[in-house]
Amino acid sequence: MRRTLVFPLVVALSTVVLGSACASGSGGSGGSEGPSNADGVLLTKDLGRVDANFFADAMQKVLLRKYAYTLRRREEQFQNVYYETEWELRNPTPEERRQGITDTRHRVVIQGRRMGTSDVAGATQVFRLSLRAEHQVRTINLPNWHPAPSFNDALLENLRRMVSDLELEVRSGVRR
Repeated sequence: MRRTLVFPLVVALSTVVLGSACASGSGGSGGSEGPSNADGVLLTKDLGRVDANFFADAMQKVLLRKYAYTLRRREEQFQNVYYETEWELRNPTPEERRQGITDTRHRVVIQGRRMGTSDVAGATQVFRLSLRAEHQVRTINLPNWHPAPSFNDALLENLRRMVSDLELEVRSGVRR
């Protein structure tokens, strides 16, 4: 009896300690967003633990169909998954043009690490997923693409809405 009580306690404590260490040392994953990131990352979001099948359906429905992104790269391995969309070109706003920006683009990258198998029938793989929206520009002085923050509120709001729709679709898929 004592052994069965101690093991869950050890697991719970190690989860809290590891979770605290990861949260304090992540430097940006877990939901930070906005134009303050000079490295061109517009938004990051920890999508949590997600069943691989539910996520594949959600990504198809939300990212590819509803928001019309095109998947450029898809790597699914035993331990890791990596999805990357094509760069979406956007015309610079008048304010961006005044700053010397001639072209702008963004893309979505989703990465995950295998956590185990799900409890649902079929025992599919469960991954811890994170999403990152990246932004690049070309300017009069730097004609090559380079990371830069975006101050386009409409773009940021559209990305937030897309992430929210993706999360909702994943959560509703789990309940089916």
